[in-house]
Amino acid sequence: MISLRQQAGVALITALIFTALVTTFAVAIASQQQIDIRRTGNILSSDRGYLLALGIEDWARDVLQKDIEDAEGASIDHLGEDWNVALPPIQIEGATVTGKITDLQGLINVNGLVSDSGQPVTVEVQRFRRLLELFEFDPDITDALVDWIDPGTEVTIPSGAEDSYYLSKAPSYRAANAPMISISELRLVAGFDREVYTALSPFLTALPTATNTTNNNQIGSSDQGNSNNQQPNQNSANANNNTSNSSGTPININTAPLEILRVLTDPSLSELEAESLLEDRESEEGFKSQTEFLEHAVIVGTNLTQAGAGNNGLAISSEYFLIEGTAVLADAQMHLFSVVRRDNGNLTVLMRGQGSY
Repeated sequence: MISLRQQAGVALITALIFTALVTTFAVAIASQQQIDIRRTGNILSSDRGYLLALGIEDWARDVLQKDIEDAEGASIDHLGEDWNVALPPIQIEGATVTGKITDLQGLINVNGLVSDSGQPVTVEVQRFRRLLELFEFDPDITDALVDWIDPGTEVTIPSGAEDSYYLSKAPSYRAANAPMISISELRLVAGFDREVYTALSPFLTALPTATNTTNNNQIGSSDQGNSNNQQPNQNSANANNNTSNSSGTPININTAPLEILRVLTDPSLSELEAESLLEDRESEEGFKSQTEFLEHAVIVGTNLTQAGAGNNGLAISSEYFLIEGTAVLADAQMHLFSVVRRDNGNLTVLMRGQGSY
């Protein structure tokens, strides 16, 4: 028989266990509630940050639209214009927002290395190779980039790479065989390791290549050029019958950085020559015509002027811009980027994402 004292002890232990379980459940419920509250707060802050960053996009689009209206028909884009002035930090109800606009046509468009017909575009390929040489990288890795973008699945160039190479890696994957959507894709291409990507990415972009509009500010044999008919440099030592017309985006010589200006010609311009171009460009608020650039003392006598005819894939105005908006809140931060195309005054958002472009 169990004594009354033993029964009381069992009852006490049972009560203690029950109390411990109830306390555990209560703590778990309270902890989960705090997590849910925090998660909801994060979602609300993130959404607010996104909307604030989206407001920066609207501001930038208004600036780009006003730039067209103020131009009054003179379609010239240079770094002295209002769109190139970053929006300073602005306080808005517990948040700080900033924004800036970058001309993507001052950079080399990697998708322009391959024409719509799938053939390498010599003038673009050679510029890319010279950019690699400028940073003392192996220029032959350009072949792998061409293979990554062209629609063919067979290696047809000396240092190219297709599925057979990428499928042997761990983890394995296939070549895109299509234009790049983001310049970050370069990290997947053979030869483009972190060092190469870090050095080159500030000078590269990935833009659509096929356009049906005429750009009257491209540099060629006359002041009228067509963006769908970029002709390779006829004086290039590497020109061949496999080179086809490019429908890529021309480089805006009014916004191109020093490194890009250097690789426009073959051989590359010296740093001193490129700096001379920059100084004259800034003092005159950009080159106002194609002939003004071609008649510059640094350019005269180079392969750009010796070619005599054809389009050299250059321009003095731009269609593609990168808009970056950042919103910093007490418990969240949002960085939004948008790639927009400005065509005849119409602004179209081509892509939008969070993080880095």
